[in-house]
Amino acid sequence: MTKGVPDRLRRFLELLVERNANDLHLKADVPAAIRLQGRLVRLGDEPVTDEEIEGLFFPILTARQRTYYEEHGSLDVGLTLPTN
Repeated sequence: MTKGVPDRLRRFLELLVERNANDLHLKADVPAAIRLQGRLVRLGDEPVTDEEIEGLFFPILTARQRTYYEEHGSLDVGLTLPTN
């Protein structure tokens, strides 16, 4: 499920893999973070906007996932990046 993954999201996921982290956390108006050895570690200081989160994920979500996100304001998604 990576075809059409936006570049910034791909970079976040690649950092997650490089650092052997478990999860990517995106929340509007705070910097992106990864879960590394049980604690959240920020990926810089630049906040991610709600519009940016939607722009990163909506292209790869199913209609059902988009509806869930719109109704609940959050969504857990699993992605797999192909290895080279």
